[in-house]
Order: sequence, then structure tokens, then C-alpha cells
Amino acid sequence: MVAPMVEKYTRLPNPVLVVVVLSVLAAACSKAGDPVDAAREFHAFTVEGKWDEAAKLVDFDAKSRLMLGDLYDQAPEEDKAVTRDYWAERLKEVTAKYLAGHFRSGPGEFAVREQGEGTAEVVQREDRFALVYSLEKRDAGWIIVDRTHETNGHKPSATAAMSFMLRRMEKELSHPPTLKEVNERLGNYTTHMRFRGYKIDRLPLKEGK
Repeated sequence: MVAPMVEKYTRLPNPVLVVVVLSVLAAACSKAGDPVDAAREFHAFTVEGKWDEAAKLVDFDAKSRLMLGDLYDQAPEEDKAVTRDYWAERLKEVTAKYLAGHFRSGPGEFAVREQGEGTAEVVQREDRFALVYSLEKRDAGWIIVDRTHETNGHKPSATAAMSFMLRRMEKELSHPPTLKEVNERLGNYTTHMRFRGYKIDRLPLKEGK
């Protein structure tokens, strides 16, 4: 999926690199048989403080591509590695924040909101707060490609926020930013920007395990 406002960078990724990345990810997928179990496994690792194990269940390459499109794909590998590390650290920080204020008495209720051919959205809910996991099915199992939160039916539009930040960076630099330039500014922009939220319709939830 190409993030909004970055379609102009569209090009096909190097097929050799794709094979290498997929080979690495195959070993990192959850062995869970369904997406709910994969989300449960991620949560259990984070509660136990086993972040390295939890991070293995997340495809930060796919997350980077979701947020930055082919701006990410075109970049040198060393810059892409910095981007992946940023999202990994960001996920660790926000997960610690969520666990400090929610799910203290248990993991809450897990349920599948949507499931398609090789994709799923799983909701982990506690009262009016929920974590929303986007997952993909790989040969070795389910893997998380994104996660956001939802409060009272509202959730942030991270891709819209990224598009806004890219426009601001382009205005600041007087040229479209490279991934290296994005990496240098992303932390500061994210810290000082409030993500815009939007209300979504309540969808019927399927019972999780």
C-alpha cells in the first residue's frame, strides 16, 4: 500500500531484495494459527518485558512502506534500517504508555473485526479504549504490520498525519525530502504533532479465542 501524497515516488521494488526480506520475515512470524492468537502473543511478550520477542512479531519493513510508500523503497538500505529502528522504538514507547494506563487487570477482550484473504484486523478492547492490530498471513504464520489505538470509536489517521509531515518537510527543505532527511526530522515532528482523529462505525466483532 502506498501512503497518501507519496504516490509520485512509485516504482517496483528490487525483486532480489524482496526475496531476502521475505525470507527473513518468514522466521519472525507468529506460529499462531489465527490472527487473534498472534495479537495475544504480542501482548503477552510486552507485559512480560520481552520486547525483543514481541518485536519479532512485527514487520517494520511493511510498516515503513505503509507510512512512506516508495520514498522508503527507493532509499539506501542504511537509511531504511534507521527508519525501521525508529518505528520499532516508537512502538516500544507507545506500548509502554498504553500498558501503564490500560490492561492492568488483564489483556482485555480480543476479537477479529475484519478478515480477508491473508489479512486481518484484530481489536484488543478494554472498556472504551482499544488497540487495533493489522496483520498479514505469511507462509510461517501471522505477522503484525501496523497497530494503532482507538478511544470512544475514534482512532488517529497516521498515514494522513505522515502526509502532512512530508509536506511540511518539503516546505522546510524547498525540495522533496529524502528518507535520510525524513529520519532526521521524524522524531521531532511526531513529538510535536497531534494526530488528527476520525470516527469509525462500530463493526460487529467476531468472538476471539
